[in-house]
Amino acid sequence: MGKAATDNALRWVEPKAYRRLIYWLNERDRPLDSARFALGCFAILLGLRFIAGLRTDPDAHPLAWGPMVGLALGASLFIAYGLPLILSHIAPSIVIVSDLGINNNRFFGTGWRIQFWPWDRIGLLVAEAETLSDRTFRVLTVYDCDAAFLARVALDGAVALTDLESVAARHGVEVAGQEGD
Repeated sequence: MGKAATDNALRWVEPKAYRRLIYWLNERDRPLDSARFALGCFAILLGLRFIAGLRTDPDAHPLAWGPMVGLALGASLFIAYGLPLILSHIAPSIVIVSDLGINNNRFFGTGWRIQFWPWDRIGLLVAEAETLSDRTFRVLTVYDCDAAFLARVALDGAVALTDLESVAARHGVEVAGQEGD
């Protein structure tokens, strides 16, 4: 999709390689998050089978417990691990820098995350380089007015630091860093 300037806004899609590396690092650092999610899916699917078995209707034929356990296990593992991996290859992470603030809409783990930071909450933007697994990406780090970290988004190759500075300057926010860092 790349950068598009509309109504004094910058819009770009983060490089998918960056989001995939973030996904893998999160899985490595917090492996129990996906395991808990898989366990929850497994319990829900077996609970639904239990409820289906309570029906007194003679025409009700729920799946037998043996195949259901296998099906629930496979579906839970796919939902917790396979689906996020597939979506990390195809789902976009869209960043919009506008007169309202900075917005990031992306698929994250097992759901969509929509984040927004208004300009009155942003104190500093830092354009810098971040290296993940021997790959270097241009990123924009967002800090609040007390210099606390808010977010980090990867910059598309078409996003110029001068364009970011122009939008941020209208709202009294400094963009630190050098183009090409």
